This record gives sequence, structure tokens and C-alpha cells, in this order.
Amino acid sequence: MFLDAYFASIAAAIAGHADEIASLAARAGGIFAPGDWSFSALRPLPQAHLGPVRVDVAFWTGARIIAIELLGSASPRRQRKDELAQLEAQGVVLVPVQAADLSREGERLLVRLLPPEFFLRFWDGVVFPASPFGAETLNEIVSA
Repeated sequence: MFLDAYFASIAAAIAGHADEIASLAARAGGIFAPGDWSFSALRPLPQAHLGPVRVDVAFWTGARIIAIELLGSASPRRQRKDELAQLEAQGVVLVPVQAADLSREGERLLVRLLPPEFFLRFWDGVVFPASPFGAETLNEIVSA
């Protein structure tokens, strides 16, 4: 459910800023479509292990880890609260997400909860959209 909402939020951001992103695509000579900038959004890592602590989803921003904790109707046990507090003490940004709210609100909830500097305008400062290939791989392809 989280991943569906997350990818829907990326699509909604691109659709909501279609003119702006289309102008980025035009600067690249038409090689890219606006949807290609979705690859510039942070990539989720489901069921991530941050040391001994498992989190539902993690994101690496290049400077910090953002961990998503999906919450049900029951209160987390004391051990889980301690694990999450330990992560926060180590600088991990913890974002609790109520599963019931997620099922009701989907991507609108994520837009409100996720740190905007990393999730709302993921194309800012990006000249070309990210690629599934690393720069080293692209250099190998070009020189071949």
C-alpha cells in the first residue's frame, strides 16, 4: 500500500508540474519525456535493515536515512519503541504512517508526511533525469 501511494505521489507531482517538467525535457532536445524525471525521485527500499533494526521502508537522501514505520491499530511494543528511538538518536528521520490513513488518503497523506525537501520537487536542480545506469556504465556504453 505504501509503495503504491508513493509511486502515485511521484506521478501526481509530475502531472501537477507538467509544464515546468516539459520545459526541462525540451531543453534536452526532446530526448526525454516528462515522466522520465520520475527516476530522479528517491528510491524506496522496502523491508530495510538499518543495523539490527528492520523498518518497513527506507530512503537514502545522500546525506541521511528516512525510515517509514507503518502503524496498525495496536500500540507498538516497548521493544519496538526502543528500537525506533535508537534509530532517531543515530540521526535517522523516522516518519510514522498510520496504515488506515494511508488506505484512506493514499498519496495525499504522503505529500503531507514526507519531508518536502526530498519528496515534493525531486526534479529541482536536475538537468537530465536520473538513469538506472550509473555514470561509469554510461561512459562504457558511449565509448563502445
